Amino acid sequence: MRFYKIILLVLISFSIVAQPKSYPSIAAPLEGPLTLSGTFCELRNSHFHGGIDLRTNGEEGLKIFSVEDGFVSRVRVSGSGYGKALYIDHTNGYTSVYGHLQKFSPEIEEWLKKVHVATECSEIDTLLPKNLIKVKRSQWVAVSGNTGASQAPHLHFEMRETDTEAPVNPKLFGLFIIDNVPPYPGQLMLQAFDNEDAFSNIIKQKLIKKGTVFSPVKDTIKVNAQKIGLSIFTEDKMEGSENSNGIYELSLKVNDKIIYGFNFEKLSSFDDVRKIAGHMEHRTHKETGARFHRCYKLPGNYLPIYNNVKNNGIINIEHGEIKKVEISAYDLCKNKASIVLYLLGDTTTGLFNFQKKPFQKIYSYQRKNYFEANSIDIDFKDSTFYNNVYYSYSVAQPSATSKIFSLIHQVNTDLEPCQREFDITINTKNFPDSLKHKAIAIRENSKGNRAPLYGEWNGDETFTFKSKEFGKFYISIDTTPPAITPVNIYLNKLMKSENSVRFKISDNLTGINKFDIYIDGKWALAEYDAKRSLVWHTFDKTLEQGTHDIVFVVKDRMNNIQTYKTKFRR
Repeated sequence: MRFYKIILLVLISFSIVAQPKSYPSIAAPLEGPLTLSGTFCELRNSHFHGGIDLRTNGEEGLKIFSVEDGFVSRVRVSGSGYGKALYIDHTNGYTSVYGHLQKFSPEIEEWLKKVHVATECSEIDTLLPKNLIKVKRSQWVAVSGNTGASQAPHLHFEMRETDTEAPVNPKLFGLFIIDNVPPYPGQLMLQAFDNEDAFSNIIKQKLIKKGTVFSPVKDTIKVNAQKIGLSIFTEDKMEGSENSNGIYELSLKVNDKIIYGFNFEKLSSFDDVRKIAGHMEHRTHKETGARFHRCYKLPGNYLPIYNNVKNNGIINIEHGEIKKVEISAYDLCKNKASIVLYLLGDTTTGLFNFQKKPFQKIYSYQRKNYFEANSIDIDFKDSTFYNNVYYSYSVAQPSATSKIFSLIHQVNTDLEPCQREFDITINTKNFPDSLKHKAIAIRENSKGNRAPLYGEWNGDETFTFKSKEFGKFYISIDTTPPAITPVNIYLNKLMKSENSVRFKISDNLTGINKFDIYIDGKWALAEYDAKRSLVWHTFDKTLEQGTHDIVFVVKDRMNNIQTYKTKFRR
């Protein structure tokens, strides 16, 4: 009997960390020990991280290998996002993705050059016919780099289900990564949810190590509320790396019973990557930039990451009642950090205070909703919201000198998250027919930052577009072309010692859409690094000596065009 009890205790201890399903083993995409600088589903500003980031020791030029037999299914070249990226479909039903590459293998580069020339386009995103370029397990397919939105050299690596594009945690495919360092929780956050129509203040508690667990400075927190939601700021480290990574799994126990948990084994589709606002404490992130994991679940959050959820993870507590709270945070190597505290119900304490939400309507997260007022119509589809929305609206007149052709509509606040796009139709005022092809919608957030939103005219004076965030909306125009600044060229410059010609480019609103370089009237391949606003063309070795014409054309997303022309000598 004693033997069976020991076995049962062992099984219980291992079941605390949810066991993922078995995944096929893959080869390493890099040589040498693998070290992470980013983990799967770690919290980013606007999305879950869709893969893992593998360190390349601050260097570019390391060989990248296919993790399994398959064929190249997609190649992408962009100045932003993943930069130069490679997608390989495998026979095991998964697709591997390699991002921020410097260049591809010679076979892929040769095919890619033909596509560039045939399309006369430097940035491409193209699918390849099945088995056109076959690869074997551990075959060299690319070279690591720092292209796209990468802030330092590394390899962004993903595994996706081929049929659904659902991202899966790459570490579950047998990648050998050594990690003996447990997560480090830094702060605990408490909110009260007694009144749905009111905000409570947010209470933050610094966590300190006390023996083997982390706790607030005072272990017991008196609360004057009956419904408490917790959030936690925690990071994970690894040996030999200063990077702060994300955790893999979390559970919340109250009086030794689990009432909430999540793990980052996989998402159900690639669209889920953008649904972070329902998981991360959105208001705090918008106001301070801090990224807290909610330890409770919003009722309209349908992400597949949650488990053992009872009462949506909300802690119910009465006056005089005391409850033990334990939060366990794990990384994927099962290193654990424990947070222990006690909540004491006490209606006499002034910990929480409540502020009524300003609102005119209440919109349910469970159904479609529609709003119409002051020359604006908004169509909210099913599951647009994570929670019931206490909706507010106001309107203002634009100034006479502004390039605004509608009323200015303040639609709720961007401190309230949405998980789906909604359709907005705005009536315009005195919009010139000659400028209708330059019309855009603008969304301003609570900090005054503007973002363009593209839409279409409805055959009258109304303009329809989509947004995934609340904010301030109005209709404007973009007639300003991009700006071009030559970096290393001027009229008749001798460029014999230069291996490339370089330009800085920028746009005031809608962003760069396309760029082309022509030398002596012939299209020339260029590269773009959006984070440096830099475009360059590497001279072909066959370019003859003498004087050459160069034309650089840049177009923004509203087809405003800027052209730079000059001559140079070789």
